[in-house]
Amino acid sequence: QQQQQQQQQQQQQQLLQQQKKFQQQQQLEKQRQLQQQQQLQQQQQLLQQQQQQLRLEQQQFEQQKSLLQKQRAQQQHEQRVRQQQLLLQQQRQQQAHGHRSENTVAGDSARQSQSQDRFVVSPPLAVASTFPGATSKLMEGQKGMTNAVPVSPDHPIPALAPQEEYEEGDDEQDADEEEADLERGEDLERESDDGVTNEEEGEGEGEVE
Repeated sequence: QQQQQQQQQQQQQQLLQQQKKFQQQQQLEKQRQLQQQQQLQQQQQLLQQQQQQLRLEQQQFEQQKSLLQKQRAQQQHEQRVRQQQLLLQQQRQQQAHGHRSENTVAGDSARQSQSQDRFVVSPPLAVASTFPGATSKLMEGQKGMTNAVPVSPDHPIPALAPQEEYEEGDDEQDADEEEADLERGEDLERESDDGVTNEEEGEGEGEVE
């Protein structure tokens, strides 16, 4: 009986020990589970932090992108404005150069016309000046003519500018004026040779009579 009792006690002790072990194992499992849960929570927190950081970085990137786009748009606008200003300056310079060239051409044409008017000689004077025996008295008889120039052997006639085209009816009138000038020139030459006029000769004859 004693042996049986001892055996029973031993069995009970073994059972107790097994129970203890089982309890210990359960506690260990609980601890492990708790640790795993804590680790999972920490990982989740880390993930959340990373997500927040990613969002912040995304926002910063968007802000920088918008700033870059604004800067590029501003630069493009400034470039367009500069190009327009350069084009306007070039157009103004071209217009100013065109006005200057027009003014110089107008001034040259005006000076040329003035020089032509200065040296234009009327047709009767041109015909009379072709005779080598013409004197200044011949010119004195034509003081009423326009553009009359004193003529003498010491002062030749300047170069004649091209006359404007005459109408068809002017040729006969020019021929008549040439004949009248020739006759007037002969009369003046005769007066210069004799030293007295026809009227003076008549007066002298009357006094002698």
